Amino acid sequence: MKKFTKEELNLLSHIDIAYHILEEKNGGMNTLELYKEVCKILSVEVNEDKIGDFFSSLNTDKRFLLLENGNFDLRKKHAVKVVIEEEEEVEEEQLEQQLDESDEDDIDKTEDEDNLDDSDDLGELVIVDEDELEE
Repeated sequence: MKKFTKEELNLLSHIDIAYHILEEKNGGMNTLELYKEVCKILSVEVNEDKIGDFFSSLNTDKRFLLLENGNFDLRKKHAVKVVIEEEEEVEEEQLEQQLDESDEDDIDKTEDEDNLDDSDDLGELVIVDEDELEE
Protein backbone atom coordinates (compact mmCIF):
# COMPACT_ATOMS: atom_id res chain seq x y z
CA MET A 1 0.00 0.00 0.00
CA LYS A 2 3.05 2.21 0.24
CA LYS A 3 3.13 2.49 -3.53
CA PHE A 4 0.01 4.70 -3.45
CA THR A 5 -0.05 8.36 -2.57
CA LYS A 6 -2.65 9.72 -0.17
CA GLU A 7 -4.56 11.24 -3.09
CA GLU A 8 -4.58 7.93 -4.99
CA LEU A 9 -5.83 6.08 -1.91
CA ASN A 10 -8.70 8.52 -1.53
CA LEU A 11 -9.77 7.74 -5.11
CA LEU A 12 -9.89 3.98 -4.48
CA SER A 13 -12.95 2.24 -3.09
CA HIS A 14 -12.82 0.41 0.22
CA ILE A 15 -12.99 -2.89 -1.66
CA ASP A 16 -10.07 -1.99 -3.92
CA ILE A 17 -7.99 -1.05 -0.88
CA ALA A 18 -8.96 -4.34 0.78
CA TYR A 19 -7.82 -6.13 -2.37
CA HIS A 20 -4.39 -4.51 -2.17
CA ILE A 21 -4.11 -5.26 1.56
CA LEU A 22 -4.84 -8.96 0.97
CA GLU A 23 -2.50 -9.00 -2.00
CA GLU A 24 0.40 -8.01 0.26
CA LYS A 25 -0.65 -10.21 3.19
CA ASN A 26 -0.16 -13.95 3.47
CA GLY A 27 -3.34 -15.62 4.65
CA GLY A 28 -6.75 -14.08 4.89
CA MET A 29 -8.32 -11.62 7.29
CA ASN A 30 -11.74 -11.54 8.86
CA THR A 31 -14.15 -8.81 7.85
CA LEU A 32 -13.68 -6.63 10.91
CA GLU A 33 -9.86 -6.73 10.78
CA LEU A 34 -9.89 -5.95 7.07
CA TYR A 35 -12.36 -3.09 7.50
CA LYS A 36 -10.30 -1.61 10.35
CA GLU A 37 -7.15 -1.83 8.22
CA VAL A 38 -8.90 -0.02 5.34
CA CYS A 39 -10.07 2.73 7.72
CA LYS A 40 -6.56 3.05 9.17
CA ILE A 41 -5.05 3.48 5.72
CA LEU A 42 -7.65 6.10 4.79
CA SER A 43 -7.29 7.77 8.19
CA VAL A 44 -11.04 7.62 8.78
CA GLU A 45 -12.99 6.55 11.84
CA VAL A 46 -14.33 2.99 11.95
CA ASN A 47 -18.09 3.13 11.43
CA GLU A 48 -19.65 -0.10 12.71
CA ASP A 49 -22.84 0.60 10.75
CA LYS A 50 -20.92 0.16 7.47
CA ILE A 51 -19.29 -3.19 8.30
CA GLY A 52 -22.33 -5.08 6.99
CA ASP A 53 -22.14 -3.26 3.66
CA PHE A 54 -18.41 -3.92 3.51
CA PHE A 55 -19.04 -7.64 4.15
CA SER A 56 -21.69 -7.75 1.41
CA SER A 57 -19.34 -6.05 -1.03
CA LEU A 58 -16.61 -8.59 -0.29
CA ASN A 59 -19.07 -11.43 -0.86
CA THR A 60 -20.30 -10.13 -4.19
CA ASP A 61 -16.89 -9.17 -5.59
CA LYS A 62 -15.54 -12.15 -7.55
CA ARG A 63 -11.95 -11.31 -6.61
CA PHE A 64 -12.52 -12.32 -2.99
CA LEU A 65 -13.10 -15.74 -1.49
CA LEU A 66 -14.70 -16.49 1.87
CA LEU A 67 -12.67 -19.27 3.46
CA GLU A 68 -13.99 -22.01 5.75
CA ASN A 69 -12.54 -20.28 8.81
CA GLY A 70 -14.56 -17.10 8.08
CA ASN A 71 -11.65 -15.10 6.70
CA PHE A 72 -11.56 -13.43 3.32
CA ASP A 73 -8.67 -13.90 0.94
CA LEU A 74 -8.04 -13.34 -2.75
CA ARG A 75 -9.48 -15.96 -5.04
CA LYS A 76 -6.34 -16.01 -7.16
CA LYS A 77 -4.33 -17.28 -4.19
CA HIS A 78 -6.40 -20.44 -3.90
CA ALA A 79 -6.55 -23.32 -6.34
CA VAL A 80 -9.89 -24.72 -7.31
CA LYS A 81 -10.13 -28.42 -6.60
CA VAL A 82 -12.39 -30.27 -8.99
CA VAL A 83 -13.70 -33.57 -7.69
CA ILE A 84 -15.24 -35.98 -10.13
CA GLU A 85 -17.09 -38.66 -8.31
CA GLU A 86 -17.11 -42.23 -9.53
CA GLU A 87 -20.86 -42.23 -8.98
CA GLU A 88 -21.32 -40.51 -12.34
CA GLU A 89 -19.60 -43.41 -14.11
CA VAL A 90 -21.86 -45.90 -12.33
CA GLU A 91 -24.93 -43.90 -13.36
CA GLU A 92 -23.76 -43.89 -16.99
CA GLU A 93 -23.26 -47.67 -16.93
CA GLN A 94 -26.73 -48.15 -15.43
CA LEU A 95 -28.25 -45.89 -18.06
CA GLU A 96 -26.56 -47.85 -20.85
CA GLN A 97 -27.85 -51.09 -19.32
CA GLN A 98 -31.38 -49.69 -19.14
CA LEU A 99 -31.18 -48.57 -22.77
CA ASP A 100 -30.02 -52.02 -23.83
CA GLU A 101 -32.91 -53.63 -21.91
CA SER A 102 -35.44 -51.25 -23.44
CA ASP A 103 -34.13 -52.13 -26.91
CA GLU A 104 -34.79 -55.80 -26.13
CA ASP A 105 -38.32 -54.92 -24.94
CA ASP A 106 -38.94 -53.05 -28.21
CA ILE A 107 -37.86 -56.10 -30.19
CA ASP A 108 -40.23 -58.31 -28.19
CA LYS A 109 -43.12 -55.88 -28.75
CA THR A 110 -42.43 -55.76 -32.49
CA GLU A 111 -42.50 -59.56 -32.72
CA ASP A 112 -45.79 -59.63 -30.78
CA GLU A 113 -47.31 -57.02 -33.06
CA ASP A 114 -46.28 -58.99 -36.14
CA ASN A 115 -48.10 -62.06 -34.81
CA LEU A 116 -51.44 -60.25 -34.40
CA ASP A 117 -54.21 -61.19 -36.79
CA ASP A 118 -55.67 -57.86 -37.93
CA SER A 119 -58.29 -59.38 -40.24
CA ASP A 120 -60.60 -60.42 -37.37
CA ASP A 121 -61.09 -56.85 -36.12
CA LEU A 122 -61.68 -55.29 -39.54
CA GLY A 123 -64.69 -57.48 -40.37
CA GLU A 124 -66.93 -55.60 -37.96
CA LEU A 125 -65.81 -52.14 -39.11
CA VAL A 126 -68.62 -49.90 -40.45
CA ILE A 127 -68.23 -46.50 -42.15
CA VAL A 128 -70.82 -43.92 -41.12
CA ASP A 129 -71.51 -40.54 -42.83
CA GLU A 130 -71.92 -37.36 -40.81
CA ASP A 131 -75.59 -37.16 -41.80
CA GLU A 132 -76.25 -40.58 -40.31
CA LEU A 133 -74.61 -39.52 -37.04
CA GLU A 134 -77.00 -36.57 -36.64
CA GLU A 135 -80.09 -38.76 -36.89
